[in-house]
Amino acid sequence: MPSLLKLSRGTLPFLMAAAVLAIFLIVFLVAPISAPGSRTLMTAEFIRQYQLESSYDQRVAFLASVIAIAILSAAAFVINQRQLLKVAGGYAVPTINIWLSLLVTVLGLALYAKLIQSWIVIGAIILAICFVMFVLFAPYIRRRTIELAALLMIGAYLAVVIIPGFIVWPIFWPVADANSIAQIELHINSLVQPGSNIAAGQNFFSDIPFGYGILMPSIMSVIEHRFGAMSAGDHAAFVQYCQVAFVVIGTIGYFCFRPRNYVGILVALLLAAPYWATTGLGIWHPNQTGFRSLTLPFGILAIALAGRLRPNTAAVCFGSVAMICLLTNIETTIAVGGGMLVYLTLRMRKIPLVPILLMAASAITTFILYLVLYRIALGRLPFATDIQTLLTTLLVHVSGDVGMRLFTSGYWREGYYLVPLAFVMFVHAAFIVIASFQKLGERALSHRQALRAAIATILIAWFAYYINFPNWWQIWTHLFLYGFLIIDLFDLRLFSVGTALRRTAIDFNLRRRLRIRVTHVLPLLLLSVAIFHTNSNLAFFTRDFLSPPWTRGNHEAGVVSQMQLPRAAADALLEKSKFLQELNAKDPGKVVYLTYNVEFVPMLTRIFQPTPARSLWGFIHTDAALDPAIAKIFESRPVSILIDAPTGPLAMPDGARKDFQDRVRKSVSRAYHLAETTAGWQIWRPTSP
Repeated sequence: MPSLLKLSRGTLPFLMAAAVLAIFLIVFLVAPISAPGSRTLMTAEFIRQYQLESSYDQRVAFLASVIAIAILSAAAFVINQRQLLKVAGGYAVPTINIWLSLLVTVLGLALYAKLIQSWIVIGAIILAICFVMFVLFAPYIRRRTIELAALLMIGAYLAVVIIPGFIVWPIFWPVADANSIAQIELHINSLVQPGSNIAAGQNFFSDIPFGYGILMPSIMSVIEHRFGAMSAGDHAAFVQYCQVAFVVIGTIGYFCFRPRNYVGILVALLLAAPYWATTGLGIWHPNQTGFRSLTLPFGILAIALAGRLRPNTAAVCFGSVAMICLLTNIETTIAVGGGMLVYLTLRMRKIPLVPILLMAASAITTFILYLVLYRIALGRLPFATDIQTLLTTLLVHVSGDVGMRLFTSGYWREGYYLVPLAFVMFVHAAFIVIASFQKLGERALSHRQALRAAIATILIAWFAYYINFPNWWQIWTHLFLYGFLIIDLFDLRLFSVGTALRRTAIDFNLRRRLRIRVTHVLPLLLLSVAIFHTNSNLAFFTRDFLSPPWTRGNHEAGVVSQMQLPRAAADALLEKSKFLQELNAKDPGKVVYLTYNVEFVPMLTRIFQPTPARSLWGFIHTDAALDPAIAKIFESRPVSILIDAPTGPLAMPDGARKDFQDRVRKSVSRAYHLAETTAGWQIWRPTSP
């Protein structure tokens, strides 16, 4: 069939990627903010505490754009396979003089100076100047010199990311007020504490609701079973070690993706690695650390190392890796699994049916091996046969109608540069995927091309997470993934490194070298702002980890479960725990406690409660579910129900958490009455025998 049009290389996928963005924006504007007939699977107080809003329009727009990427990729494949278009030389977009790009950058930073904090703009200007100086002088520097300097800077930077977190022991608890303490305890209770719960005899899916994965709690339960009880400090340290694992695997992944492109790897690390720090805010919110997201670098590293394997052999390895990822976290595994399938498809140039079967068989084998090893190491298999809580949790993740709004300025007005960067990442990834399938119309892709497309696929799939909760805190994994794609923007060959040392002055064409593609200007501008933003956070959180605000000035600290807390909070926690232990000793198993201190109290007393008493705030998913949950507690006929006292250093002074706890008291009062208040507890006794 004759070609209908003649286009420069990359024009078709470029236009298609632009169409994907247009589809997203159109559907976003047309779709309703709230889903028709939707129900919110969270309590009113929980929504108010975290300022959640409806986000149905964002999710529908993202779904429409992903479907568009799939359809357009298939179309690009067919068009190129049947040679409906003739591909010519050149680029899809023109190049411009570097001085014009500098003018655009200056105007862009001037605009940002009016939108965001001036110190961030100043930092971005410094980075931009450094980049321009590098462009100007790169031809006069030997390649080996630049590579060595970049490699040394990578090593020094990773040391800054890893080492400070292990300087202080016992670790400082970062906050002093009751509301913030409860916020952090909730996250540690939900993700890290299950390991201790299992070691104490509880089971997944019944006593412990399904959360982000079971592999990390499995490892922790074996550690505690073999080496003794862990403390709250040990829990935080385990999260830090997960961060170190993320640093190591993620960095190796960068090096495997582009060997010897040290400058590009350094830029990728400067963008994303501040979130991997052992001193970061994520230590207190493990769902934003390697504890949950280690799947991403692990899966990508597996794909990167598959280049020398035959497709069927690679599929067997992918199946084992995918199962390990699935045990770690379901959500990220869906994205990684999609990347693996795209990789195999692009390498084989056909639907990989046999590799898919081999992946499934390998995954099942790996799961059986996990069960056998876990049974040997722990002495039992801690899984309940009733998986109702698993289904309930999955329903919460896929249903409901709450999230965060996309086009908002954010806490520090970071939405003005992170939201545009997010769309640049998404469109860039869409372009790579569509262009890869266009090439597939001619031939099977090389390992490096397929790997790049696989990473872009993972980024697109995982973008679903950001689109529902778009803020600076939720974007860190996307920055890590995008790091792979921006490494190529800093290939030393693009900067003519060392050419002036090998050519005469007449042969060296400065005008031709100092040009840049139009599509690179915006990413580089946004990167200059984002890199300074992320590294400012690194410095800020490292300082607060080593010396929290409550330690600056006159203060007294107390050590609780290998954590340094303000003296008042530490004493209150010890008093609450001691009273609970003594009361439970009188009536073993007949005391229920309902507290916001869901990490310290169980770790100090070793009294671990099943769901929902484990954390009513975290595991009551609707307003209507509270009374039935309390009724379930009544069924065990406790002789005492302890609720946090309304006064004291650990009491909620006001706000959503206090309102929720008041509702808990009202529900408990249906069958119990307040007998006394002591040691930080309200003691409720049965109203009738």
